[in-house]
Formats: sequence, C-alpha cells, structure tokens
Amino acid sequence: MSPPGATTAAAKAKRIDFRQTLLNLCQREFEAACGLVSQAGSGDAPALKAGSTTTLSGSLQFLAYLYLHALLTDRIMLSCLLLVSTGGAGAAAPEAASDRLTGEAGRQRVECLTKALTIAGRQ
Repeated sequence: MSPPGATTAAAKAKRIDFRQTLLNLCQREFEAACGLVSQAGSGDAPALKAGSTTTLSGSLQFLAYLYLHALLTDRIMLSCLLLVSTGGAGAAAPEAASDRLTGEAGRQRVECLTKALTIAGRQ
C-alpha cells in the first residue's frame, strides 16, 4: 500500500509540463507568423515569407511578455529578434540586413521590433 500523496513512476511520466507545452506552442505560432519554411531538398536556410505583420507583431509582443516573466531565456529572445530584423537570414548576411529594413515591409518590421523591445526592456 502506498502512502497518500505518493506518485507512481507512470504518473510522473504522464505529467504534462505546462511551461514546456506553452513554449512549444509559442514556437510553432511564431514560426507560422514569420512564415518560416525550409526548401525540401535544398540546403538553404529558412526564409522569411511576406506575411501578416499584425500576426507577427502580436507574436513578437507575446514573446516579449514571456521574456519579461522569465519564461524565455536571453538567447531565445535575441534569436527571435534577430530573425525578425534580418528577415530570416540570421547573422549570415548582416551587410544586407539594412536593405531588408527599407520600404513599407521594413518599416513594419521596425515597428514590431520597437514594440517588442519596449516590452522586454522593462526587465
């Protein structure tokens, strides 16, 4: 007979970790908002598709709030900001990043980044 409140190994294995589930869902939503796709068969890095900036802005703001409440690490937040700022190229082509931030799409990206940094900067 087991003492009350004791958990079995099977119960521990079935336990759902809320934090991990939330982070996995956020990652999928952020990738969908960014329009990240990798070309099957081509060794190219994922490219950022032109997508709804409202969804991207909302996703980035939500990530900033998660960061503010210490649910995201510095590394994850910086990689998300870098991904949005460079249009999916990452740090591979920093000289071309300024070209991606011009025009209407660039202005909207800068707006998204500004809102996210304003929220995350409170920490």
